[in-house]
Amino acid sequence: MSDPQNPVVVWFREDLRVADNPALFKACETRKPIIAVFILDEETPGLRAFGAAQKWMLHHGLADLSKSLETLGGALVLAKGGSEAILNGLIDETGATEIFWNRRYGPGEIALDTRLKSAFGERGISAHSYLGALLHEPHRVRTANGDPFRVYSPFWRALEKLGDPRTPLPVPDKVHSHPSTKAGLSLGDLDLLPTRPDWAQGLRESWPHGETGAQAMLTNFLDSGLSGYANGRDMPGQQNVSRLSPYLRFGMISPYQIWHAAMAADASAKDREKFLKEVGWREFAYHLLFNYPDIGWRNFSQRFDDFPWTEEDGPALDAW
Repeated sequence: MSDPQNPVVVWFREDLRVADNPALFKACETRKPIIAVFILDEETPGLRAFGAAQKWMLHHGLADLSKSLETLGGALVLAKGGSEAILNGLIDETGATEIFWNRRYGPGEIALDTRLKSAFGERGISAHSYLGALLHEPHRVRTANGDPFRVYSPFWRALEKLGDPRTPLPVPDKVHSHPSTKAGLSLGDLDLLPTRPDWAQGLRESWPHGETGAQAMLTNFLDSGLSGYANGRDMPGQQNVSRLSPYLRFGMISPYQIWHAAMAADASAKDREKFLKEVGWREFAYHLLFNYPDIGWRNFSQRFDDFPWTEEDGPALDAW
């Protein structure tokens, strides 16, 4: 039988926030010491790789998350390598009996999480996964025949019929840190920032950092951009562009927070609905990826399989 004070692991992945984080919230409800860990996994086959600009965003998101956890009494452990080996080592080192994470929906990520949940179960480790990245699970939205959707408009109507998404979860009152956890790597050890040359000045000027920056960006958009969104959203130079995409990518903000904040904002029904439909397009993209996992490397429409693409060099190709 496990000791009631055995720690639990919270595995941060694409959810770099303390507010509305189901995995963190549920782990805190256990009242057990928490080991919060982020693993830069560039070894496990099939996982989505980070581009250089994404790594810059990730660096600052991790810095912001670390500060937030410290404010709550916790700490963020950083590691680099294969997720399975690192998590097993962490469990062996600390005696952790449970692990909490929020679900991911890429085919490689699903395969890893499924394998880990099974392996942890064989070890007697309880693995808990939660819906935190999408408004509804991709398998819930179905046609009348029970099939996944392939066209957005009927998908959106079906999504609306599921009702309003749940309200965002609060920030936990306290994160009880586990004292025996090794310090792990420093943020600099992850080598996420460009240095030779440092080309990130434009990013620093344009994108405030982490969960804190995401909330500031949302507030600015709701105050200055949501009104007029229906007509202005296609003009990138205007304030009607939300600029929330990179924050959603890393879960520095949740779709629930965005949805309910937009519903409460002072804007016309037309502008609000148009913006929420754009949030719905993100849901639809993950719906397609989940239900058609080969969409990343095969034509979604088979009529393009034998499309007569030109293979000859020429002025048209050069112009393109």
